[in-house]
Amino acid sequence: MKKATRIQIICIVVLLIVLWLFTSCKSKTVYVPIESVKTEYRNKLVKDSVHILDSVFLYSRNDTVFLNKYRFVYKDKLVKDTVNLKDTIHIPYPVKGDTIEVNKLKWYQEACIWFTSLVLVALALYLGVKYRGVIFSFFRKLIFKI
Repeated sequence: MKKATRIQIICIVVLLIVLWLFTSCKSKTVYVPIESVKTEYRNKLVKDSVHILDSVFLYSRNDTVFLNKYRFVYKDKLVKDTVNLKDTIHIPYPVKGDTIEVNKLKWYQEACIWFTSLVLVALALYLGVKYRGVIFSFFRKLIFKI
């Protein structure tokens, strides 16, 4: 394997490790499902009875004959039709309250993390400055190869 190819592979691996180390984590929001019951009542009034009154009045005054027709049709019977609909929906919501930190880091553990991060950044900068010619030629080959 050529020396330039080996250096390119090492640079890519170091770059991937640095990118992997710079990824961050966060706490996950936990949704607690609650049970809600929605009951719906639907009443409707149905006119069902029939009352028919038919009246015809015929009377005359002088030479005119009057005809009055009255027709009443009532349909009113109260039918209560109640439909009970129950719908149970679980709605998750975030729990707000006291967050208990179980694995809290001590001050010296946080200092070690910061120190390690600084050392890795300094190492990446040092290697980048030292092998900048190789890195630029590698990227030049990648760009012009496509």
